[in-house]
Amino acid sequence: MNKLKELSQVIRSSMIILVGVVFTIGLFESCRYDKAKQSIDDSNSTTAENEFQKNNEYGIDESTTSNTISYGIDDFTSSSNQINYKRAAIVAHDFVEEKMGKCKWNIHDIRGEEMSDDNQFMVMEKFTRDGKEYIYKIIIKYFGNDDDWAETKNWDYSQLTIENVSTGKQSFYYGNLKDRERKKDAGKTIQVDGVTFTLLEKNLPNYVSFSHKGTLKRNQIANALLKIKEQYDCQIIYLFRYPKSEAGEDYLCYQYGCVFDNEHNKAYNSLNDYKNNK
Repeated sequence: MNKLKELSQVIRSSMIILVGVVFTIGLFESCRYDKAKQSIDDSNSTTAENEFQKNNEYGIDESTTSNTISYGIDDFTSSSNQINYKRAAIVAHDFVEEKMGKCKWNIHDIRGEEMSDDNQFMVMEKFTRDGKEYIYKIIIKYFGNDDDWAETKNWDYSQLTIENVSTGKQSFYYGNLKDRERKKDAGKTIQVDGVTFTLLEKNLPNYVSFSHKGTLKRNQIANALLKIKEQYDCQIIYLFRYPKSEAGEDYLCYQYGCVFDNEHNKAYNSLNDYKNNK
């Protein structure tokens, strides 16, 4: 009887081991199949698509499960009658062709919207290259004057997305729009109590930085901070003493109502406390 029980336990243990082996083999084969399928899918990508990815060091190639831009474009009405959209799209063609090479365009169906910031647009448009249909989406801004909009150098973008309509494969590229915005008005001045404050950089609504010459009294600095805050509607202001202008060289920072005197390593809970050196 004991031998029969021992035999039964041996058989049960063998069955458990066998099931585990089969499951492991199946899992391995499934993973191997997925990798092989991915390899085949990757090898089926077009030469043109591979080339424009390879030739652009800033491109980030990502596979997608849905044509997100293609699905979203119909949410926006055609804006081909708007001169500003047309201008933005025409210039966007230059940025796209920098990545893709020569493309075929249809400027009679441009979609998008003018954004809250002046002269900034979100533009979407379909195009073809080597017989394949693509669509791009770009956030683009104009930095020039009214009479030189056709110059590409007067425009910049934050992100450009190019999507293969049939596969949903997307590539992302990034421009210098944010950096140009920060430095766009550099050199503008504000006069406070006879002192000239020169704008170094702005990143609204986050912060602005100004420089001035010489050493100022506390009330002059306090008055300047109030005027800058009112004009630029920001909560953080960095002050530099000329010629210093690099990050970390500010001698004073006004942040959310508090004042940080970096020069003397002191902090004040309010602008009034700073004025009175409390």
